[in-house]
Amino acid sequence: MVRAVILDADSVLVRPERIWSQQLEHQYRLNPRAFTEFIFHGEFQNCLIGRADLKEVLSPVLEQLYWTRGVEVFIREWLEAEHAVDAALLERIAQIRASGVPCYLATNQERYRTAYLEREMGLGAVLDGIFSSSTLGFRKPSLEYYQAIQTQLELGGSQILFWDDTLKNVEAARAAGWNAELYTSLEGFETVIRAYSLLEPKTN
Repeated sequence: MVRAVILDADSVLVRPERIWSQQLEHQYRLNPRAFTEFIFHGEFQNCLIGRADLKEVLSPVLEQLYWTRGVEVFIREWLEAEHAVDAALLERIAQIRASGVPCYLATNQERYRTAYLEREMGLGAVLDGIFSSSTLGFRKPSLEYYQAIQTQLELGGSQILFWDDTLKNVEAARAAGWNAELYTSLEGFETVIRAYSLLEPKTN
């Protein structure tokens, strides 16, 4: 029996029309290459596991971007640009929670966005908890990430149903013993959730 539903944030519950690197190019007319390099291969990777502070490591990147408005403004506009929650999915989550099954967020995030998701986007009030890589000290798809969450929940892997839009994260969760599904659409989510008897069937 499933006793916890866990979802990824970006491209699952959080779905902005454009990610920040696209905004930099289209809205600010800046070449985002230095930023994307920083995100995928630079010090940001240490921010994701709590070993570096974003505000302390971002300045050299902003110099390469020719951003002149400071670190604080850059981070604030980055967070606000990706402030977009999927209301329909959130409604399904509310229904699952109302049935007595808690729902959590499991996400690779540095600490400022983790706090933004929880407070400014209000996810802390509509979910039962947020498992962030910056707090756990591990990130998906490492086995330690899933083990840390499972330990905190005090549940067996077969009692967890996990959703992520990245296949390697889904496969890693399955290797950890979780029930895990690739998120592609709300309709697909509903179909699987109903198969687990976590939503009432549709009526005409």
